[in-house]
Amino acid sequence: MLDDLWTQLLTTFPGGRLALFVAGMSVAYIGVYVAAVAMFQLAHRRGWWARYLFEDGRPPPDKLMRRAYREVVRDSLPAPLMGVALFYLYDAVGMRYEAPLPGPLEILGQLALFILVEDTLFYWSHRLLHRPWWFRKVHAHHHRFKATRAIAVLFTHPVETLFNAVAMLAGPALLSTHVVTFWIWVALRMWETADAHSGFTLPISRPWAPMHAWHHRYVHGCYGSFFGLWDRLMGTDEGYRAWKTEQAKP
Repeated sequence: MLDDLWTQLLTTFPGGRLALFVAGMSVAYIGVYVAAVAMFQLAHRRGWWARYLFEDGRPPPDKLMRRAYREVVRDSLPAPLMGVALFYLYDAVGMRYEAPLPGPLEILGQLALFILVEDTLFYWSHRLLHRPWWFRKVHAHHHRFKATRAIAVLFTHPVETLFNAVAMLAGPALLSTHVVTFWIWVALRMWETADAHSGFTLPISRPWAPMHAWHHRYVHGCYGSFFGLWDRLMGTDEGYRAWKTEQAKP
């Protein structure tokens, strides 16, 4: 039944596959990001989940928040054009659209691979951005947020935005992935990074949320995403683990 509904959508969607790809990409990328920013910001305003605030829970300056909202809206305007470019890129590497839809095992297996590829590229590009010249010229913009909020995800220098996009999009380009799996992956990555910047360390958000909140507060270490695989392998989470041990003391 789902395959039939998908085939009908694929054949009747106005604008064809290009428009469908861009629409799905927009929902997964901008839609999930906006929803996460709104939810976490409402939680801060209403005092929800106060016990899960990182350290003292102090908010970023209002002036920085206003600047971030302006810049993110401005920088997101070209997103549909980026979607068009991605459609042709993924079409060239064999992205699948036809039924049957991917099954749960295929989706989960590919998501695991995408996480590994993304974490690898994100970790090493992020470490590069913490070299003195790169930090001063590029990454310091993002690190204006010492206390994180979800809006900070896209508050980045254009070079950093490109690095982050390559890390997220490289995995699906390696496989003949189905467009539905691709949308799920983009939505998952956007939710994870918004969660990591939310200022909360919810039980379902570990280990990425406390690790990245610690990174913004203390600047060096914890360069990875998701599960911090490369941080553990390279020892760049030692400061975080020492801090966590100290926090656990009565």
